[in-house]
Amino acid sequence: MNLAKLAPPSTASAGRLHPVPGPARGQPCIEVAGVNHVFMSPLGATVQATSNVSFSIGVGEFVALVGPSGCGKTTLLNMMAGLVTPGS
Repeated sequence: MNLAKLAPPSTASAGRLHPVPGPARGQPCIEVAGVNHVFMSPLGATVQATSNVSFSIGVGEFVALVGPSGCGKTTLLNMMAGLVTPGS
């Protein structure tokens, strides 16, 4: 490819973001419904990581997961990312 023949970017489109098609404002773009997960400890005991977690996040919303250590925040995010399979 000859770079000398490439035209500079148009100033009309420079610095603009183009929206990606997706859910309309007010519609949930992430939805979690009734998620449960149980771990087995090395000694064979069960540990309830999440229990019946449900929420939805709308387009343009900013959300934070807050809670004490060991309450299931990272487990929930890992399930949402597909890294951990929910128990139910």
